[in-house]
Amino acid sequence: MFGVVIPQGLLQSKNASTLRAFIAREFEIAEICLFPDKIFTFSDMESAILLGRRIPQPAKAMGRVRYRRVREPDAERFKQSYTATIERLVPQTHFIASANTSLYIPELEEVWEWCRHLPQLAQFAEIGKGFEYKGKGLPVDAQTLSRFPFPGAVRGFARVTPDLRIDSQPPEHWMSIDPTVIRRPGTGTTTGVPQILLNYARVSRSPWRLKAIIDREGHAVTSRFLTLRPLTKSHSLEFLWALCNSPFANAYVYTHTGKRDVLTGMMRAMPVPHLAASAVQRVVEAVHTYFEAVAPSVGGGMTFAFDSHAACTLLQHVDAEILRLYDLPPRLERQLLDLFSGYERLGVPFDFRRYFPEDFEPYFPLYVYLSEEYQRSTAGALRKRYKPVTDPAILAALEHAVEAFKE
Repeated sequence: MFGVVIPQGLLQSKNASTLRAFIAREFEIAEICLFPDKIFTFSDMESAILLGRRIPQPAKAMGRVRYRRVREPDAERFKQSYTATIERLVPQTHFIASANTSLYIPELEEVWEWCRHLPQLAQFAEIGKGFEYKGKGLPVDAQTLSRFPFPGAVRGFARVTPDLRIDSQPPEHWMSIDPTVIRRPGTGTTTGVPQILLNYARVSRSPWRLKAIIDREGHAVTSRFLTLRPLTKSHSLEFLWALCNSPFANAYVYTHTGKRDVLTGMMRAMPVPHLAASAVQRVVEAVHTYFEAVAPSVGGGMTFAFDSHAACTLLQHVDAEILRLYDLPPRLERQLLDLFSGYERLGVPFDFRRYFPEDFEPYFPLYVYLSEEYQRSTAGALRKRYKPVTDPAILAALEHAVEAFKE
């Protein structure tokens, strides 16, 4: 019998695939339990506990593995009652059949399985990482980064600020892109090419991990950004912006990275729906409408704030159009959206914490729920449209019918 605490990376890293294959074939695995970071006093790594026993010979019929995950908000509850956030039974053969005998199962596995036949983001955009300056070996008196112009410098972005909104841009810096000061150029030294900029480090510990912004001028960027450049004109910046800020992209990053950074390889592999021109146009129009709504209006020398509730609804419409393209079964789409319930969405100038009311149980696609037809059919909307009955004769007839029904 054994029980061992391991880094979560060991469950799926390529250099441990031989070890995992040995364990999966030669041992009976009883339980795999995943934990957030800082659970153990002397380590801030995301960890896992692996429980099992050695069997005399490879089993012909393997049993099921108790697969559990404890998320950060539920850590204290686990300490008190050993109750996990998510728990399921998985055939041990599942791990043997997986790529590199991975022992890691991402949350929302059904969603990712549904999308596994879709094309990948790399087929629609060139994805890279910004440049890195040399730490040592810089030429004497070399200047790399400044808030003010200097000889040979170009305008660029250095980092993602905490208050950055997804409809804006970070503060500009003046940067040197001279090869003598750069250790890795990546895609960050190319300027003048319109692009989407995506944060490299996660912006929060919650499922909302991404802030994508539109950079039409094509600034130079450091390695704190990923760059996404459309491969064809049919995939506009607005569409890529909506896709990268969507709940789908955020859930994909959250369930596949843990506490790690947003890696280019992972983004390249993100599933993208088959795109029809008319569907892409719906997304683009929704993005334009949202941008217009959150832009402060100016009149008579004064600046007027936007309608927060209306802007929030418009951003939900953008998300709904992206999810509509994926055409997930309503139950799976709801699972994906419920992942964000109660978490503050960053990068937006309004409070956004859930897509559906807490007590809302039916499974509807988000675009249906937000549609005018559905909103007109709710009980609240019907009450607003119909006036109460006041005619005495009708009221008397209704009372008589109620009494007769009781009998």
